[in-house]
Parts: sequence; structure tokens; C-alpha cells
Amino acid sequence: MSSVQDFSDINFDINILNVIDNEKRTNEQDEIVSMNDTMPQNNISDTVSRRFRNHVSTGPVYVCSCCTRTWFRKNVQKAKTLYSFPLGQQCLQDLKSKDDIEWACVTCTRPIKNGKVASCATINE
Repeated sequence: MSSVQDFSDINFDINILNVIDNEKRTNEQDEIVSMNDTMPQNNISDTVSRRFRNHVSTGPVYVCSCCTRTWFRKNVQKAKTLYSFPLGQQCLQDLKSKDDIEWACVTCTRPIKNGKVASCATINE
């Protein structure tokens, strides 16, 4: 008989733990809702929109000296570092764009550093 009683005590303990867990989840959800109430949705979307417009305001004005495609600043680097690689001298065309600097896109930079010609390079045409 004692084993049956022990089993019912375990079930009781599990039920108590489930109730406590549900209360914690409810409290956490209430906290999340209250945090969202403190910052209106309009402010969040305005901030995100403003940041996006700032990032793309200059447009893709960086021209890759290897493939002649236009890119945003985030996707290019100064091409002078690539001249130390054997194919860098062959692929780059001394084409200067923004700020009178020669730029290379990430699509062309990786293959040049690996000793290959980029698939989109103009010397492939």
C-alpha cells in the first residue's frame, strides 16, 4: 500500500510543478507585453526605416575595378590590397570611382586571393 501512496505523491508533485511552470510562463508573457507597451510600434518602424534610408542614401556608387558592377560600400574594399596577388594585376583595370579610389567587390576579391579569376571579371568576356 505504501508504494501506491508514494506514486500518488509523485503525481501530486508533478502537478504542482506544472502549475508553477505555467505561472512562470504567464508572468514572462506579461513582462514581454509590458515591454512592448513601453515602446510604441511606430517608433520601432520609424527607427528601422530611418536606418535603412541612411544606409542606402548614397546608392550603389562604388564600381568594382574587376567586374565593373556597381555596389554599396558594405560590399567593396580598396583594390590596392589585391595588387600583391598574381591575378590582381591582370584582373584589375585601374578603374576609379567613388572618392577617386579603385574598389573591388567581395565577389571578385575572394577568387583573386585564391589564385583564380572571378567568374564575373571583365577579362572573361
